[in-house]
Amino acid sequence: MFVLFLIISGSAQTNFQKLKKALESVPIVVEGEIIRQSCFKDESSGRIFTKNYLLPKVIFKGATNRDSIIFLTRGGRVGDIISTVSHSVQVSKNQEGVFLLYPSRAISNHYEISSYIERLTYDRAYEAYFEGGHEKDPSWRLMREEVGRICEKDVTVRPISSQELNVLDIPEFCIKLANPILDALNKKVTFDVKAKSNIAGLEFARADIPLKYPEELLGSNVVLNGKVEAAKAESTNTSFYDLNIHDIVDDKFMLTLSSNCNGGESGFVLGTEFEKIAKVTVEVQEFGNLGTINAESFDVNGFAKYFLDGSCQEFIEKCVEGQIPLGTCTISSITTKPFAAGIGQTLTFIGSGFGLPASGIMKVPNADNGGTTKIAFDGTNSKFIDSWQPDKIVVNILSRTSPNDGTKWPMGSGVWEIFAGTDFCSESVDIEYGVKTKTRSGDGKNLMIGLAFDVSPTNPSGTYQWWLHDFVPPILEGMGVTIDDIELIAEDAYCDWEVSAGIDFQYMGRTSTPPTIADDKSVIGFGVIDANKSAQTSVSSKPICTSDSYFASQFNDADIELNQGLNWYVSEETSISSSQQDLYSTLLHEIGHGILLQHSMDEDYTPGNIDDRVMYYIQKPKELRRWIDAKTESGITYLVDKSKQQTQTTSGCFWGLQIDTDFQIFCTPTSIENIEQKPNYRINTLLSSEREISIYFDEKTNHDAFLFSLSGSIIACENGRSQITFDVSSLSAGKYFLSIQSASGSYFEKIVIQ
Repeated sequence: MFVLFLIISGSAQTNFQKLKKALESVPIVVEGEIIRQSCFKDESSGRIFTKNYLLPKVIFKGATNRDSIIFLTRGGRVGDIISTVSHSVQVSKNQEGVFLLYPSRAISNHYEISSYIERLTYDRAYEAYFEGGHEKDPSWRLMREEVGRICEKDVTVRPISSQELNVLDIPEFCIKLANPILDALNKKVTFDVKAKSNIAGLEFARADIPLKYPEELLGSNVVLNGKVEAAKAESTNTSFYDLNIHDIVDDKFMLTLSSNCNGGESGFVLGTEFEKIAKVTVEVQEFGNLGTINAESFDVNGFAKYFLDGSCQEFIEKCVEGQIPLGTCTISSITTKPFAAGIGQTLTFIGSGFGLPASGIMKVPNADNGGTTKIAFDGTNSKFIDSWQPDKIVVNILSRTSPNDGTKWPMGSGVWEIFAGTDFCSESVDIEYGVKTKTRSGDGKNLMIGLAFDVSPTNPSGTYQWWLHDFVPPILEGMGVTIDDIELIAEDAYCDWEVSAGIDFQYMGRTSTPPTIADDKSVIGFGVIDANKSAQTSVSSKPICTSDSYFASQFNDADIELNQGLNWYVSEETSISSSQQDLYSTLLHEIGHGILLQHSMDEDYTPGNIDDRVMYYIQKPKELRRWIDAKTESGITYLVDKSKQQTQTTSGCFWGLQIDTDFQIFCTPTSIENIEQKPNYRINTLLSSEREISIYFDEKTNHDAFLFSLSGSIIACENGRSQITFDVSSLSAGKYFLSIQSASGSYFEKIVIQ
């Protein structure tokens, strides 16, 4: 399993300069569809790859084979080894789009994928997603034409002549009402009016579109009463077109988009796929199921023209599809909080108006890009939907799985949307954490990967052992950074996780072996990886659990490879420059992946912006994120506890394995200093019904005790000789740190309040 930590930012609108740079940096750019996938293991590196067979539609650049093109993505399953790739570019079977490919640095005579542009089908505001910039664009056609312009491959739809038209079909003009956005708070609904022709190359000149609506919900004469607004779309937003609306009868108004029939460069050339030509917003008196906004009479009462050879011609045939719902489903409650992805949990929506599964669609934020895109699935998809009823929907909260498993991303926090036939409703959901999963081949269940270890003479207690590759990149050597400096940061980062996870991370020393997947050795080191990534973490697992209720496989090893070309900030201080990448923050995130955690984000995230979760998908230069948040702690605690249970149960699939949770913490978290050795004392570290911490000392000397939050802030301090007591009745459940100091030494304890 590879985990790549990106250092790029996300936004909603495409930055064509970033797109241009991405396209110019690769030798092959192809539009097409992935028709098949298969996995293999490269014996020289030990890495697992997935072969993706791409059926080309348009070759923008470089490739000569028009039958099929094969490119690699990282991860997959071969025999007993499962490799899952997070942060790296992943694709799925039947995915269509534009794919950017480059010669593989890992395997000769093969290509790998740098990025892709995907056509979005369930997004109401955007049609294209550029993975390389985590950006969306409102027009797939314009995005595709921009790719062609940059690659010097003209895919623009050009106007045709009357001579060309004579040998083609009878011209037909079709409209579609689509992408409704219901604003229940302000009682408005906004939708797109789209158009296409059966013949590409006809220049759009005019359309008169009658729109009918239910008076019971909107009232009558909506234009006269100021209840409707219309605007041109990007394709028609020129002086060439005029837009007007007027009432026809009480329950119908006309939308007219017209030109002077002179033609010219400003005219919109129709294609054979629907494109937006206008946007309409209507004020609603009451939402309900008493009818829809529709243009069903357009084929009879509508009017449309195209411009050809100096004059306007009327479309002989017309067609229409789509209607705009005015009803809203209602969510009265959601159950089973708190929520987590990948642990076998379901989320239940209780309400009304959800309709039937065949007409239902749900959209969930994608945690792998901070919610820039959403995961969309219909109500009949049994992988995602446990049940869909008119008053109740039960959703499986899934995490990311390996290639060919069908789930590319972990579900994330934010607004979850339900499209129930002609109704729409949404609810904000907090997914506190996600863990890595695998779809079990026997029964198809999506289950966790367990954090348990084989017992051996070199690891009798089941500790998480790790090594450091004895190599300092030239750029760091030039800055005076030594392997000792890197070692100190790595040990401190593992120390933080040791305290939070409650398991023993044993540093085994330095090694001359660089990070290598599936060699039973977890190594941190520097290497050559993609320039826009700061690190990648490779995790492998073994599918030993054939019938377990929680787990599908066992952790094997995790390797963290840091980008040796970056300007790393290797220090525990905070005086980082704007061009530097913080090694401590990056390692803290990557170790999280190495202990099987997925990306997560806050519920009130803004797509593309930064939040303070340690497992948030992105880290920018100069950014310091040196803490493990409480929700992430809950995730690793759950995984460790479940793994431990399965090692102690004869029927558990980890029976005979170990995970060391019975140990003393001899390291110091970064937020607490000067902790050396343990004085003689007794303490209650796990609190449930009791609401105070009591420390009893054998030495009748002066003692100081400090209670810290997870972030290192002092909550309280007390002094005593034989006993110190902290009242924690006002503190919320969670984990805290306690520093105990006396003349004989200092020690650190982790406190858990349940």
